[in-house]
Amino acid sequence: MLGLGTWAGLKHDMSKILPSEWIPYKECFYDDTGKKRYLETDEFLDAWFLHQKRNKHHWQYWLLTLDRGDVQAVKMPERYMIEMVADWIGAGIAITGKMEVWEWYKANRNNMTLHPETRNDVEMLLHWAKKVHDKKEKGCYTWEKFTEKSKK
Repeated sequence: MLGLGTWAGLKHDMSKILPSEWIPYKECFYDDTGKKRYLETDEFLDAWFLHQKRNKHHWQYWLLTLDRGDVQAVKMPERYMIEMVADWIGAGIAITGKMEVWEWYKANRNNMTLHPETRNDVEMLLHWAKKVHDKKEKGCYTWEKFTEKSKK
């Protein structure tokens, strides 16, 4: 039987293989010869919107647009918040080859609408990931242990 983490890893971003996402993504990031590019189109923006609303590990999934036009952030469940941060770490390493998620987050945090508790948890998780990566936090390699220590 697959554990929750294994199943989340297997289904992570599977919606990208759906034609409604795959084709606009391909056309945005690659030309007809396979050369990399970035060409943002309305079709790509529609696909990106669908992707965010199909995948709970995107912070945009947790935005509620009220009838009066206000946008309100809903608190993310811990499992999706952890998956989101893991996604940021993995994407950053894939793009730059380095663990620079904290720096990326600081540069982009003001562009994200997060529930205050989610923001606090994200920042705590990012601090933990940095400490583990920098090996400054000896013997504390699980999020659960870190959050227990942080609450004391």
